[in-house]
Amino acid sequence: MKSFEDVKKRLMKNKEFADAYRRNKPLADFIDEMLSLRAKKGWTQKDLADRLGMKVPNISRIEAGKQNITFSTMQKISEALNGKLLITLRKEDFVELSPTTKKIMKKIVKAEKKSPAEILEEALKAYESDKSLTH
Repeated sequence: MKSFEDVKKRLMKNKEFADAYRRNKPLADFIDEMLSLRAKKGWTQKDLADRLGMKVPNISRIEAGKQNITFSTMQKISEALNGKLLITLRKEDFVELSPTTKKIMKKIVKAEKKSPAEILEEALKAYESDKSLTH
């Protein structure tokens, strides 16, 4: 049996599929995070719908990717799940940290008594000054 990645790689060779995949990936990522955060809270679709003042079928359609949602709805969902909505046009400047890296960063921030931005700036300067890492 082929893995999802094998099938995806084959499908991505088709220009129409690849274009559609890239166009819809941000929404799919949002839905994945929505499902993950809802599950972490132990909430049902009804729990989330109640908090948002929506009906359960609407939540179901959103989670199934069958309903186009507005930015405002995305914000409400993010807030209800204590998430953070980030939209950027500069994907090359954006790096998402893994959950483990986020935990490590919190420990460093606490120990160093500096902001995450200061820590990252120092790390970037160290990286850029070490020629063995940049070449």
